[in-house]
Amino acid sequence: MTCIVVHDVASSGGQVVEDTYDYYAQDDQGTVWYFGEDTTAYDAGTQSKEGSWEGGVDGAQPGKIMPGAPVVGDHYR
Repeated sequence: MTCIVVHDVASSGGQVVEDTYDYYAQDDQGTVWYFGEDTTAYDAGTQSKEGSWEGGVDGAQPGKIMPGAPVVGDHYR
């Protein structure tokens, strides 16, 4: 599967608090998968990549974001 990268920047009071690249892919049945994120968090002049992860690295597994054929009442995470 090929991932699409989505760049997301969160700010508070005009200051960037998180800068993230999220990795998504869609399988042949239409299910959208979350394959990880490259996150940089900013706090009081410090930077942290602590929330970053990548599916397939150190046991991390991708997760379903949206099933290809959703049904009302379905639950997933």
